[in-house]
Amino acid sequence: MQSPAAYEELRRTGVLRGSTATATPEFTRSYAWMAHRMAQRFGLPMPPDASPVWAWARVSRRGLVSMLADEPTETAMLTARVRADRAVLSSYDAWHAVLNMHPLWPDEEWEARRSAWERRWPDHCGVGPDGSIPALMREETESTWEGVFTLGRDWVQACLPELTADDVLTVTRCRPRPTANPGR
Repeated sequence: MQSPAAYEELRRTGVLRGSTATATPEFTRSYAWMAHRMAQRFGLPMPPDASPVWAWARVSRRGLVSMLADEPTETAMLTARVRADRAVLSSYDAWHAVLNMHPLWPDEEWEARRSAWERRWPDHCGVGPDGSIPALMREETESTWEGVFTLGRDWVQACLPELTADDVLTVTRCRPRPTANPGR
């Protein structure tokens, strides 16, 4: 799913690349972490302002319809075919730990590790207003994030360095539902 502006860029230039300029500001550090992993995977540097192009690799139809219904603005749903060697796959559910700058531990270890974590970092209960966390805490947190690449049965997202017009099979414009009581 892309914004109409992103789709128009893809149509006009033949390629869509992510940029931190269009990324959700509070998530730029998480996107930079993923861009770094993509650079490692593909063996090429990502530009400093690069952000992944996000796509769904596996999602239920019901979930997709639900997401589209909740979109407040028009969306372009692109169906594309991209070679596996051009994508980094990650767990959608686990990705939220990265987005929220939280450790990612296996479910069966969560309670024990959380207790130890809180003892180690008693004065820090989250990300600072500028998106910062103490350097050592950030290193410890990021060291747990590789688990995002362990794929289970949940939804799988694909991060691409770029999407080309040749990748796109179909485009469906999705408009938001009209509100039940406009003007109220």
